[in-house]
Amino acid sequence: MSPIARPSPWTLTRRVLAELGCALLPLALLLWTLREPLASIGQGLWGPERPWGNGDFIGNVWCWWREAELQRGGIEWLEATGWPSGGGVLNQLFPNRLDAWLALPFFELDSWWVTWNVMALVFLVLAVLGVFAAARLAGASRLAAVGAGLILAMSPTWLHELGWGRMAGFTVWPGIWALAAVALALRAPRARRPWIPLGAGGLLLTLQTVAYPYHGLAAGLACAGALLLAARPWAQRLRMLAVLTAVAVLTTAPWLLALASDFSALAEAPPPAGYTSLPLAGALGLPLVPERFRLLPLAVPLALLALASARARPWAAGGLVVLGLALGPTLFWTPQGATLPSPTAGLMAVSSWLARMHHPLRAAPLGLAAAAVGVALLLDPARREQRWLRAAGLGAVMIGALWMRGDLRMVTTWNQPGEPPGVDAARWLAEQGDGPVADVLSGQHMAGFALQPWHRRPLLESVQGYTAAAGGTWSPEQERMSGIVGSIAAGDAPSSAELDTLGAFGVEALLVVDRAAWHPAAPDATAAAAALTAALGPADYADDEASAWLISE
Repeated sequence: MSPIARPSPWTLTRRVLAELGCALLPLALLLWTLREPLASIGQGLWGPERPWGNGDFIGNVWCWWREAELQRGGIEWLEATGWPSGGGVLNQLFPNRLDAWLALPFFELDSWWVTWNVMALVFLVLAVLGVFAAARLAGASRLAAVGAGLILAMSPTWLHELGWGRMAGFTVWPGIWALAAVALALRAPRARRPWIPLGAGGLLLTLQTVAYPYHGLAAGLACAGALLLAARPWAQRLRMLAVLTAVAVLTTAPWLLALASDFSALAEAPPPAGYTSLPLAGALGLPLVPERFRLLPLAVPLALLALASARARPWAAGGLVVLGLALGPTLFWTPQGATLPSPTAGLMAVSSWLARMHHPLRAAPLGLAAAAVGVALLLDPARREQRWLRAAGLGAVMIGALWMRGDLRMVTTWNQPGEPPGVDAARWLAEQGDGPVADVLSGQHMAGFALQPWHRRPLLESVQGYTAAAGGTWSPEQERMSGIVGSIAAGDAPSSAELDTLGAFGVEALLVVDRAAWHPAAPDATAAAAALTAALGPADYADDEASAWLISE
């Protein structure tokens, strides 16, 4: 038997360069689309149009800061909210910590938005590269894998979470790389070593679950679909699925047990902020719904066609199952309110945990990634006489990508301020003491949390209506103080007895911030400032954005 000829170094170099060049093609189109944010990556914040009026965004920033304080100094700021008894509700609203842990070595409060922007960019790049890698490992040609990358990179649904200030929407790279690990494992039986990539895939599913639990569920469903429908003996498929599941469950279990009480409270509470799902029109890329509810046109129809291909079927089926989860309880909806129930509605009806998934849309990028691998295999037929299908399909994907490029520019904003209104007053308060502060106009939109990283004082704050009546952790004392602060916000001057009550429970300062430019429901600051001036005299601190009064002992 003649020895196997090894490729020359020049041949290997050409192959590596060709691989890198093709992997960079979908990235190049994405980065060209985001060229304006990239130009301001160190100067302004990427995120929602009004970041400091966005509860999800404020919650993410607060969690980043809280984790940095906890890991570096052992300070548990969660116990300093909902003064005087402390509150734990933020763990229920924001149970994911992966991005905060990854950002920890780079987090500095004075330039935290640079870390946010860079991490967002890295996550986007990892996701697109992961789709390309999964398609190549599944057996697609380089050109077909480029098409798979474009299907994800050019879908506004993937980026809409960035535009709404939520890390969860673009922390999908662990699940996508888990798909790549499964693709490698399905190639590995030839060498009889599928277990290492399956173990890596299980660990990546754990990271995805920590990043966002429902993303972990979605990625797991896509991986399971690819394994169960692969062209392998049933016994082998089941063993591979068992290994992947065992690693994922064993490594995720400690984290789930640690947060068991928070997850049980989550299941009992209603969704705190809106509801978003993937409408059927958006799944087809039709401009009947806003851009952030749309996939790349032809992605789903091509994935449906891929079900007829033995090579593509495992990936297309896994992706379509997850996209079905992204549809949520309605197959069809319009901004005018017309709906049609979906099969997922039955699952959400019998499971309180699934019913709490108030943003099913977030599963769409993971389903789209798996479906894109199936489309790549469909557009890369083995028979030469079918190559026209690849050319036509890839051409359609490219046309759709160029068409959606303009929509992607509408997804996010940039050059937003990295510091909230009232931050100078917060810095001044930090120099005056360390006792609790009541942010009078923070109301129920979490605005008070936006300033705690700067004044570093315990906070009298309710989170989106989580009072004692709504199953929250508030004490009678907190209810009483909240009532006093609420009357001040309404323009009623506090009596000396009310001020004494606040002082008796430790409140040392009252802060009034004008947030009208940042929050559509922000109350008028004039009435509250006038009420405190009438009761306490001129503010101890005042600027164009905020006023602060110290309560005398």
